[in-house]
Amino acid sequence: MTTATQTPGEWGIVNYGPNRFEVQATFPDGGGTRVAIVDRIEDAQLFKAAPALLAALEALRADLLRYPNDDARREAIINAADAAIEQAR
Repeated sequence: MTTATQTPGEWGIVNYGPNRFEVQATFPDGGGTRVAIVDRIEDAQLFKAAPALLAALEALRADLLRYPNDDARREAIINAADAAIEQAR
């Protein structure tokens, strides 16, 4: 499995008018960069959710391998996945 990296920082959406949304990453030092420009807010929301989705999937995979029969942990994993999915909608 390869390890991917992403643009660090908090990702947000800037509306530049009808059908123009920019997803931006803000760095801790105050700088930032454009991640994507899209025409639909739904697409911008999906881009913005990408870091949370990646983190949830990585945690899901690791925890399922580590705790395959732990029902309480499984519920926590499902809750984290549900939160990431909701953020992407």
